[in-house]
Amino acid sequence: IGTVVASRCPGLVQDTRVYGYYPMSSFVVLKPDQVTEHGFKDVTPHRENLPSVYNAYTIQGSMDPAIEDVLMTVRPLYITSYLIDDDLALNNDFNADQVILSSASSKTAI
Repeated sequence: IGTVVASRCPGLVQDTRVYGYYPMSSFVVLKPDQVTEHGFKDVTPHRENLPSVYNAYTIQGSMDPAIEDVLMTVRPLYITSYLIDDDLALNNDFNADQVILSSASSKTAI
């Protein structure tokens, strides 16, 4: 979860807390588009070919910090499960009778 330190974007003001997949850095400059009270999409040109989940940011509002910790742990798992399900469905389960999933992250290993 990041905090907006400066903004020229209407509807996205300083100190707004935003959940999303950020690059590995201390700061990032995003180009918000389709801004609502719930979030926005980053349309920075060099990130446009990434899956949409990596360019979607959610405004956290007044969420309890204790819940933010849980969100940071669990939310990516739901997104991962949908992406895996979509890929399997689009590829007819790769003609497999059984699917076994594993990951370097113990949170997503099945």
